Amino acid sequence: MVSACSTAPAGESSTTAGTASTDSITSGLQAPWSVAFHGGTPLVSERDSARILELDAEGNAREIGSINDAAGGGEGGLLGIAVQDGYLYSYATAGEKTASNAAS
Repeated sequence: MVSACSTAPAGESSTTAGTASTDSITSGLQAPWSVAFHGGTPLVSERDSARILELDAEGNAREIGSINDAAGGGEGGLLGIAVQDGYLYSYATAGEKTASNAAS
């Protein structure tokens, strides 16, 4: 589940204790770990599966890619994503050195 929370309307700061509210944006994700935005579209990474998902306005997820050789489990796997200047960047941990991830 991916949720958002707020204690004050957008653009306003809250200086007194208030009641926080949450809204469910989507559900059914497997270890969601990071959220980045491409324009107004949320992209969510799944730590263990190494999938990157795009969420539509109704919260439906569509796989747009995956990171090969990311070693999911524990505190490892696809840990972060970021979008800058139209490029998607990822941070992941890998398992054993393989031919596909070895540096030359």
